[in-house]
Amino acid sequence: MAKQTMTTLGEFLNQQRLQKKVTFAELAKSCSMATPTIWKVIKDKARPKDLTLQELSESLNIPLQELFSIRDKTRYPSTKRRT
Repeated sequence: MAKQTMTTLGEFLNQQRLQKKVTFAELAKSCSMATPTIWKVIKDKARPKDLTLQELSESLNIPLQELFSIRDKTRYPSTKRRT
């Protein structure tokens, strides 16, 4: 049997973005966010805040609960800084 891979939040959002033919810049503008912020979320470099998911949900017409569910299963890099 083939191993089933889990889709991360970033992968899911990118699929939705591409299906709707929306660029990073267009998505950022529609969410009132900076393009680098959208890039970090779609590349799974940063765990998006609830408000960010709400904006993405509205912009891409995806149920918010679906995004929360996928986010909770996605692993993100540690954000702890060394002192």
